[in-house]
Amino acid sequence: GMFVGNQIIRGHHGSAGEVGHMILQPDGPICGFGHSGCWEALASGRAISRDLSHSNNQKISTREVFELAKIKDRKALTVVNNAARFSGRALANLQKIFDPEGFVIGGGLSKVGDFYLDKIQKAADYYSMGFPNVKIFPAELSTDAGLIGAASITEVALN
Repeated sequence: GMFVGNQIIRGHHGSAGEVGHMILQPDGPICGFGHSGCWEALASGRAISRDLSHSNNQKISTREVFELAKIKDRKALTVVNNAARFSGRALANLQKIFDPEGFVIGGGLSKVGDFYLDKIQKAADYYSMGFPNVKIFPAELSTDAGLIGAASITEVALN
């Protein structure tokens, strides 16, 4: 979701902030909603696992992909770098549209830490192209952030 100040931005149809469905690569992989080439399909934990699993012809978890990338496995590092590049591109585009103070990266990928966030930051800085650089912060709530955010939205809606 999106917060501006202390306000939740929902948009006219209630779908503002669904940035995971921005198209970054037309004709790219399909996401869970059947859309082609969206950020989620290119750089989510599921996408990272899928890409290396496909390349190695065996099921590999997202955690295993990052473990392999950290020890410089060539295929794993390529998958992680590609995902970081897509995320950096998306964040740089959002920076140009909204000019926020920064972006909070949460969910399971936030657990990977600086190894991944630094790669996203480098890509975002590259794609900023003369605009203010993107600031990326890891979520303090990690993988529970979505549940807490959903509860907060419900609370605001009820008040």
